[in-house]
Parts: sequence; C-alpha cells; structure tokens
Amino acid sequence: MPAPYLTKAIWPDFTIAEVTHSFSHLQEVCFDVTDSSATNRQVIATFSDHVFTRDAEDGDDQATVFPLCSRNPGIFCSERYAFSLQLPTVVPLICGSRVWCLTGADRYAQLPVVTQEGVEHLYAIIFTLDRIRGLPFDLHMQIRSAYPCTRKVPDTFGEVKFKHLARLRVENKHPRKNHERGRKVPKKP
Repeated sequence: MPAPYLTKAIWPDFTIAEVTHSFSHLQEVCFDVTDSSATNRQVIATFSDHVFTRDAEDGDDQATVFPLCSRNPGIFCSERYAFSLQLPTVVPLICGSRVWCLTGADRYAQLPVVTQEGVEHLYAIIFTLDRIRGLPFDLHMQIRSAYPCTRKVPDTFGEVKFKHLARLRVENKHPRKNHERGRKVPKKP
C-alpha cells in the first residue's frame, strides 16, 4: 500500500523518561476475507489511539499525557502499548474466527488469548465494521480499543463468524444478539 487511505498520518514518536515509543506498527492493515456468500471482500483496518492510551486517573504524571489523544485527557499506557505491538499480526487472523457481539448495534470484539512476557492474557480487541465506498475496499474495520482483560471481560451478546459478519455489514445489516441468561461468554485463560 503506497500511502494511507483512511488515516492522514501515524502518530509521532512519544518519549517518556528517555524511552521513545514509535507507532509505526499501527499503520493501516489490508486483508481479504471470503464472506459467507463466497464473495471475496477487501478489508482495511485502522487503529484508534485507545489501543495504547487509557483514561486519566488522579495522580497521573503529566509527562504521560498523550497530546494527540482522542480522550480528554488521555494517558499513554505502557501495558496497552506493549500489547498493541501484536495487533498487526492478530487483526488479519480475526477473519478466520468468530467474533462477539457487544452492546450497541455496531460494536464487536475478538478476544484472543495472547502471550505477553510468558503469561497468557485474554486480549479484548473492540472494533466496528462498516461498508466503505470510493476506495478499493469493501469494509472498514476500525479498531476502537484493545486492552488486556485484567479486571473484567466485556459484556457479550452472542457470537458470529467474521465471514458472516462481513456479509451482513456489506448488506448494511447487523447480526442478531443473544440476550438469554445462559448464553456463552468469553473465558479468561
């Protein structure tokens, strides 16, 4: 891909305590998926700064405030940043799996188990998937957030195969949500 299609530029390097963090790994990612109607679809994935920032808390060091954050203010999170390094590899794998339906009509999640520093973690990758026109892609997957599930797993309302989700979203539809009490939910490792 010669130039970014949907993002103007990647975030500039960010230095904290003489350690510089690059965001070049969060360039747009393009991949193909065959949807449930056996049609090949091109997907472009982009990333929000929420994959490496968190909400501010009392006592945060001002040096960790990320100046270009969509949160107000947003704090650079070294833990989220470390996990984000795996996103370019993990995101294209989503097309061969099932994804979870979340609250709201347009939110979905992949919750793979990833290894970080020798420990397995459930890693929530929250995204939207929308039709796109005027570009050589069918769908835009926007990774809205990504974080290790250390406290709580996101509330989910059933699963759908990504290939079927791709078909539904091209048709401007959403999968049916399961609100039953005994529904299947993601489990921590």
